[in-house]
Amino acid sequence: AALLIQRYVTSGDATLIPEIQQPATKATDSLNAAVATAKTGSEKPEQVAALEGMAAAATGLTDGAQQIIALRQGGAVPQAAAALETVVPKFRQFRLALRDAADAELQQVADLQSQAETTGWMALWMLIASGVGGVVLAAGVGFVIARSIVNPLSRLEATALAVTAGDMSARAPVTGPRELARLSSVLNLMMN
Repeated sequence: AALLIQRYVTSGDATLIPEIQQPATKATDSLNAAVATAKTGSEKPEQVAALEGMAAAATGLTDGAQQIIALRQGGAVPQAAAALETVVPKFRQFRLALRDAADAELQQVADLQSQAETTGWMALWMLIASGVGGVVLAAGVGFVIARSIVNPLSRLEATALAVTAGDMSARAPVTGPRELARLSSVLNLMMN
C-alpha cells in the first residue's frame, strides 16, 4: 500500500486507489478481528495491548492514506507528497511491527510443535516400556502358574512310576492346586 500510494502521488493514476484501499481495509479489519479474538481468548494482557496498538496504527495509516489520496485528488500534489513523507516511515514501522509479531507467533507455534513432538516420543517410549513390562509380567505369572501345576504333576508321576516299579509304600504329596491335591489323595487312597 505504501509503494502504491507513492506511485499514485507521483503519477495521479486513479486506478491505483482501489489497490491502495483494499489491502489497507483488509489489514485493519484483520487486526480488529485479531484484537476481538485475543480479548475473548486466553491471550496475555500485553499481547492484547500489542494487537490493539497495531490495530490503532493500521487505522491511523489508513486514515493517512485517505488524506493523501484526497490531497492528490484535489490537485494539492506538493502537500500530498509532504504528507506522504511523514506517512512512509510509519508504514515501514508498521510493517516491521507486523513482522515481529508474526515471528513471535511462529516461534510459539514452533515451541508448541516441539513440545508435541517431545510428548509424542515420551508416549511412544512409555508404550514400549509398558509393553515390555507386560510381557515380563506375563512370563513371570506364566512361570509361577506352570510351576504350581508342573511340580505337583511331576510328583504324581514319580509316585506312579515308583508304584509301577513295585514300591507299594510310595505316597504322593497332597499339595498344589485343588484338583491335583484331590488326585494325590485318591492315588494315596488307592495305594492304601
